[in-house]
Amino acid sequence: PRVGAAAAGGVAAAAAAAYYFDPSVRRAVTFWARVGPIAGHYLYAQRRYASDPARQRAEYERLHGVYAPASLAVVLELRGLLVKFGQQLSSRPELVPHEYVRAFRSLQSEVPAEPAAAIVALVESELRRPIGELFARFDEQPCGAASIAQAHRARTPDGREVVVKVQLPHAAAHFAADLRGLRALVWLSQPEAMPLFDEFARQYVTELDFARERASLAAMHAALTPRFSSTVAVPAVDDERCSARILTMSFLPGEPLERSVRAALEAAGVDASRAGLRKFLEATDPAADAPVGASGRAPLARESRARAALERLVGMDALLWAYDLALRARALALGVLAACARAAAQLEVIPAARARDAALASARAASAVSVSRASALMRSLFDVYAFEIFEWGFFNSDPHPGNVLVLPDGRLGLIDYGQCKTLPLDVRLALAEVIVAVADGAADARVAAAFRRTGFRSEKDSDAFIAAIARIMLSRVDPALMRGKTRKALFASDRVAHFPPDLTSVWRAVALLRGSALSLRCNISPAERWRAHASALLASHARPGRVHGVELPSAVVGGDMAGDGSADEHPRPGAGAAGVLDGSRRLDR
Repeated sequence: PRVGAAAAGGVAAAAAAAYYFDPSVRRAVTFWARVGPIAGHYLYAQRRYASDPARQRAEYERLHGVYAPASLAVVLELRGLLVKFGQQLSSRPELVPHEYVRAFRSLQSEVPAEPAAAIVALVESELRRPIGELFARFDEQPCGAASIAQAHRARTPDGREVVVKVQLPHAAAHFAADLRGLRALVWLSQPEAMPLFDEFARQYVTELDFARERASLAAMHAALTPRFSSTVAVPAVDDERCSARILTMSFLPGEPLERSVRAALEAAGVDASRAGLRKFLEATDPAADAPVGASGRAPLARESRARAALERLVGMDALLWAYDLALRARALALGVLAACARAAAQLEVIPAARARDAALASARAASAVSVSRASALMRSLFDVYAFEIFEWGFFNSDPHPGNVLVLPDGRLGLIDYGQCKTLPLDVRLALAEVIVAVADGAADARVAAAFRRTGFRSEKDSDAFIAAIARIMLSRVDPALMRGKTRKALFASDRVAHFPPDLTSVWRAVALLRGSALSLRCNISPAERWRAHASALLASHARPGRVHGVELPSAVVGGDMAGDGSADEHPRPGAGAAGVLDGSRRLDR
């Protein structure tokens, strides 16, 4: 007994010492103290009402309302990787409960900031000059704060407006504990999502490497500016004021895309709830309730082929321009009519009810124009990604809504290049085949065969299942998939055995783009939007790596972009971060 008591005391003492002297242990304990009860309550509801799906759904809805604000409070308390994870969840309204999407949406732009004195001291230490010599003005109030860094506006001595991105002092130290906690949480709640989380973790490591982000930003600015200057803007790097933990770039004025367009949609009376999203999808996609892949052909195969034929005949952009022009003309006409009706009602020439009907019609027309504007902005963003993925082979895998701004001149400002990734030529060619097959509404066998060539594998090698996964990734969102029952039935028929790591980043970018579009009431099919680019790549087999005379620097790829996906193509920020990531994988063993 004495030996046992001594051993127990020793363990307790060691645990207490670890808690008080090891920040990562203290952070992990805090994480599970906050998150454990929430996760436990959901697991309890899942098991208690397993035989009563209706009661289970009702209980889940109640728990969402209770725990979404509590979960946001945990994220804001601990920050770090949890902020990035919350940002990803807020961009998936088709999968994540509306309560959580609404709560986590604030993470796109409203994260508590570090004290200004600490930031100024860090800038001076990193750049080895007083703040007054570096900048004529340095705003102590940050213009943005996120998971690992915060940004401050400043003006250089020569009068240029810039943004100074400063890596937080504790960012790297908190990474390991956050990663372990989130991995365990994902494994408990959504084990089938582990491959996606693994890639998310790998990409997050690169955000700690500001030298890599600096090279990526410079390359993106040089490549995108000549081609897309009329629709997008990318900041230019200020090399003189950069270091391993400081990144200074030109300032882009504007507000986040989702906030800007959402305000217009809500002003026009558009329902922003999850139920409203489902109604929107069902109203705009009459065949969406058909089982995915059940007939051996995509549910909207006929509609897809008709759209594709019309687009090839007159051009996609011409069609969209004409449609947008018609919407604006209609809104203008109905607005004038509503004003006239309101005046006539005041003069008692017509009944007040007629004036109200005219005002309602005008509001609906304004809503349609707002949706059309949002759709145009999102199409521009999808076009930029088509260029990055298929023509260049280098893309930003983190286009969450906070990283896309609407500028005063109507262009999109693209910021934050900490998670850029190269795609080897063979991967892009294989992806292009899948894009074309899905866009053409091809039969399951053709879609599945193309998807297998990317390296995708399922346990039963089912054509229907593999084709369904490809369509889920690359088609318009099917409202049936917003229901957990449908997703469970799909994964009960077969399971993913291997998802190609390179495509995980593509899927993540697509999910974020499509999720942002959905939140703005635009159900865009990546396959249809990217078909022309994919076809061009397949026809030309163009060699990647040089765009408008711009080559990716060695800090980004460490070699030829058309390589074999070796470790040199995806450099990590250092042995310490690499060790953290390798160590985290032990949870699988």
